Amino acid sequence: MKKFEVKSQIFIISSKKQTKVKSKLGTTIYVNPEELENIDGTNIGENIEIELKELTNQKELLKSNAQTISNGKLLVSGGAYFINMKSNGKQLKLKNNKFLKVDFPKLTENEMFLFYGKKDSLGIMNWENTKTKFTTPKLVTEIVKDSLTEYPVEEDVSETKPLTKEERKINRVIIKNSKLNDRIYNSVQLKNFGWINCDKFYQIDNKTKIEYEFIENKNLICSNLYLVFRDINSVVHNVYYDENKKYKDEQEFDNIPIGLNVELIAVSVINNKIFVYKSKFITGEKSKETIDFKEISEKEFEKLFE
Repeated sequence: MKKFEVKSQIFIISSKKQTKVKSKLGTTIYVNPEELENIDGTNIGENIEIELKELTNQKELLKSNAQTISNGKLLVSGGAYFINMKSNGKQLKLKNNKFLKVDFPKLTENEMFLFYGKKDSLGIMNWENTKTKFTTPKLVTEIVKDSLTEYPVEEDVSETKPLTKEERKINRVIIKNSKLNDRIYNSVQLKNFGWINCDKFYQIDNKTKIEYEFIENKNLICSNLYLVFRDINSVVHNVYYDENKKYKDEQEFDNIPIGLNVELIAVSVINNKIFVYKSKFITGEKSKETIDFKEISEKEFEKLFE
């Protein structure tokens, strides 16, 4: 799956000055080189390489093995991100008690919280809740003649006299900028590099489990299985691995909400060939899936997630 992951955006900046970089989707990273060091504690080189991935939908979450689960509980994502920095090929880290300031795009009106992610040895992601809530700037709708630059405002203001032509022009610019700012969260302070997610827990009133089994295939050693939700921005990832009985998954998706449209996608590489199984259904209507792989080409595989 790695070759099909969402491609990283790479930024090369100088280590001699503070720099702000902005991504395709509006993620803004504020870099202060004085707050960075090599992971071995030595000074950094002349340049800094910033790596950024932005995952905004189920397809991108799936392709990057970034399931939306926090300690067994289902999450709904408002955007997942990977941020990393290197210098001269060496891994960088933040110095003690330093933070990385980042502005993330606002992709949903839902209340979202900051999560840090980590993958285990099988590549399965788990997100930890920091309980830090994402907030947005207050929307400005009017200006004050004597204080055009003091924004955002805390309360509504009004103007008793008609605005001049120049004031109306300034007013339009301020309101336009305020509306643009509403698409970006207020800055957050990250304590380390890696996976970050804007998430909320999905409230599950009625839940079920979905078991799965494979049509017997002596060449099957490993398979990645994804439960992709169509009604919410969520993906659940399981791994089946059975070489010499070293590891065997429970062969089920657990704590799944009932009544949602999902697609089960199973992927395996056998003798350097790609095999896939797909099935669409509503959760709760079937309790077990029998996975019968079909061989597909790389081109077909790339279109699989469209």
